[in-house]
Amino acid sequence: SSAGMVLEENDEAEPAEEGAGDKPRKKSEKKLPPVAKESGLSALGLEELKQVLMKAIDEEDYEQASKIRDELNKRKQSSDQ
Repeated sequence: SSAGMVLEENDEAEPAEEGAGDKPRKKSEKKLPPVAKESGLSALGLEELKQVLMKAIDEEDYEQASKIRDELNKRKQSSDQ
């Protein structure tokens, strides 16, 4: 369990309440486009994948970022052979 402060876009701090039952806060940034989800990664070009990777990291969507990283690594291995 972690304790701390939650900083919103307006830089006002609120204490993070554990177990308050609140819905997760929506991030101010838009979610990844549907094509960027796992099934659509193979349809994206290298530059698009890199952009989507950076967006996933910015949004702290590390699960999606790892999938994108894996797709980039798979393509790199294919091109090295």
